[in-house]
This record gives sequence, structure tokens and C-alpha cells, in this order.
Amino acid sequence: MGFFFDFIALYVQHFSAIDLLIVSLGIATLGFQLQEWRFLSANQALINNPFQHAQKRAYRVVRIATLAIDGFPLLGLLGTVASLLVTFAGIKGNHVTSNIIADFAPGLTSTVSGLLCSLANLVFLQLCLAPAVEVFRRKRSHNG
Repeated sequence: MGFFFDFIALYVQHFSAIDLLIVSLGIATLGFQLQEWRFLSANQALINNPFQHAQKRAYRVVRIATLAIDGFPLLGLLGTVASLLVTFAGIKGNHVTSNIIADFAPGLTSTVSGLLCSLANLVFLQLCLAPAVEVFRRKRSHNG
């Protein structure tokens, strides 16, 4: 458990603007998916008609969730690369190793932020959205 608390402390200590952007987008994406999931769960009767708006909404939210799952790690990687650029641009002459580590730490936290947001979207997609959308897939395959 000590490693986990050390990790959390390091993450919070080096939380940067790119982390804030990634986490904010992750929360917004999850909020949108939760809203759509509530709509789909409340309107199961609309699902029986393959031409209903609910079916289009279900496919749209799955596409957005898939984009989030793919995109958040890329945003984290972008933060890592930006941090590398800042770190290497700041190295002049005899640079202290601790300064290099301090400059690069936000890049690592951005990678963690991207992966955590991606994982959260993946779990929500698999546990909540996929069962709701499966009804649409079955209807679509039966209707040809």
C-alpha cells in the first residue's frame, strides 16, 4: 500500500495544466456517456423500433466512447512529448539531475492521466453502454 500512496502523492505534486485538460475532458466524456446511458435505460420501449432516435443515440455514444478510449492515451503521450521538449530545451551547460527529473515529472503524470481516463471510459463502455447497445445490435441483425 505504501507504493500506491507514494504514487498518489507524486501524481498530485506534479499535476500540470495538461493533466487538468485531460482529466476535465475525461470527466466531461464520462458525464455525457452517463447521461446517454440513463436515456437509453429509461427508454427501452423506443429501442424496439429500429428507426427510432434512441438507436441512433446509442450508436453515437458508443462511437464517442471508442474515440475517448483511443484518444486519451494519445493526449497523455502529447503531454509527455511536450514535457520532454521543455526538459531538453531547459538543459544548458551543467544542469542538475534533480532539475531534469522535476521538469520531466509532469510528462509522466500526463501519461497516467490519459491512461486513467481511457480506462475509466473503457470500463463504463463495457459495463454500462455495451449491454444497452447489444439490444440494438440484435434488433438490427433480425431486421436485416
